[in-house]
Amino acid sequence: MNTAAGTGVEVKPQNKSPRHRARELVMQGIYQWRVSGTDAADIQQHMEGEKNLGNYDKAMFSRLLRGVLAQHVTLEELLVAHLDRPLDDLSPVEYAVLLLAVYELSQQLDVPYKVVINEAV
Repeated sequence: MNTAAGTGVEVKPQNKSPRHRARELVMQGIYQWRVSGTDAADIQQHMEGEKNLGNYDKAMFSRLLRGVLAQHVTLEELLVAHLDRPLDDLSPVEYAVLLLAVYELSQQLDVPYKVVINEAV
C-alpha cells in the first residue's frame, strides 16, 4: 500500500495521459518564461533534455508552448476583460494556467471546451 506521508491515507498512483502531462509542462514553461524571460526555444530545449518528465505528447507541448508565447499579448487582452483585478496581480502560476486555457479555448477549437476547463481547474 502506498500512503501519504504520516497520514496512513492510501494514495493511488496517478496515470496521467500524455496530453495532460504536456499541459502541465507547458504551464511550467509559461511560468519559467514569465519569471525569468527565457524564450520558447530555450524552454523547449531544456524540457527535451530532462530525463524524468514522464510520458508526454512532445508535439502538443511544442505547439502549445510556442503558440501561447507567440500570442501572449492577444491572449492577455482577452483575459483582462474577464479578470476582477489587474493582470500583474496574478501569481505566475495563475497567469500560466489562465493563459494556457485562453489559448486553447480561442485557438485549439478541436479540443472540447469542457476538456480545457477541466485541465485548467
